[in-house]
Amino acid sequence: TWRELSQERRLQRLNGALIAAVKAGDAQAGMTLLQDGADANASDRPNVPTGFWTTVLRVFRRSPSVLRFRTALDLAANLELNRYPPHMEIVNALLQHGADINVPDDERMTVLMRALNSDNVDLANGLLSHTPNWGRHDNSGNTALSYTVRSGSLSLVRRALDAGASVQDLFGEERAPITFAVFSDGTGTGRVQPL
Repeated sequence: TWRELSQERRLQRLNGALIAAVKAGDAQAGMTLLQDGADANASDRPNVPTGFWTTVLRVFRRSPSVLRFRTALDLAANLELNRYPPHMEIVNALLQHGADINVPDDERMTVLMRALNSDNVDLANGLLSHTPNWGRHDNSGNTALSYTVRSGSLSLVRRALDAGASVQDLFGEERAPITFAVFSDGTGTGRVQPL
């Protein structure tokens, strides 16, 4: 009906404004939009059907800008460029409004995987309490737990195991457990950290 269509367009406008606010780093506008009913899981993915050539470009990765979509949580985490700190105020507001941390991007990485891959331990600590899917594999075959172990933070590994991760979630591509126990100590050598 007309009323449902009007509500859908209102939600699309709110979601578009939320994405713009998150991209601009405007925490106050983002929180106001969430309170007004914007979807915490909104993404900048256009709602248009994917054509043949877009699919071909995606397969060959010739034009990532055509395909790149990210959720509001990914945008707020600011992990793509690895230059800016995350907008933690917006991240926390999105999480409070039900943002799903298990939504993968086009590389099948979740925001937790990106946080751990970028060595952003503070953001990863905040995300651990929101029920991550430990068994999800990215395009490289890695899981959130394998990124956690690679981060070199024993406290994060312990928190992950306490949060429901199991050693079975560690294996992305049939790697041995000792592979993940060895990490760089900054001197060009590796060391084994007991769990």
